[in-house]
Amino acid sequence: MIRNISITVIIFTLAIASYWDEQKTLEERVSQNQGRRLFHKPINPSIIRVFSDNMSIVSLHKDDNGVWQESDSSFIVDQNMVGRYIKTLNDILIKKKFDKEMLKGGMGAAGNGYRIELSSEDEFIELVVGNRSPVGFSRYLYERHGASIFLVSEAISLSLFKKRSDFYLKY
Repeated sequence: MIRNISITVIIFTLAIASYWDEQKTLEERVSQNQGRRLFHKPINPSIIRVFSDNMSIVSLHKDDNGVWQESDSSFIVDQNMVGRYIKTLNDILIKKKFDKEMLKGGMGAAGNGYRIELSSEDEFIELVVGNRSPVGFSRYLYERHGASIFLVSEAISLSLFKKRSDFYLKY
């Protein structure tokens, strides 16, 4: 009887220790990712513009009711798609950070990348996505008025480059 109780106490103690360790590991991962995010606080733009070769590809704005509209035409915008796009922007993780002066030639010509403008009442952010990096599946990205250049996943860069038709509501 005492042996069964001892075994139960040992198993229970191991289960608690395992659970505690798992929670600490999860907290550390969340903490590490927060430090590696491009935006430390969530962005909530009211205008989104995507440019390639200095030509506007997408131009979206929120109307007074909080509904996303296309600025240049009257197609119906997929609200969920815009929400996923903003979530992707908020979830950008930085692989590496460089001083802008170190990589002056590494960003490439404007025609090799694209630009994203995000604006709200209290902030304006202009992201420039440049060339692929020579190593890894990555691209250079920088905030136009920031002091750093970041290396981000090519997958993120591909998911941020959208055409107007990507935001159409598809029935």
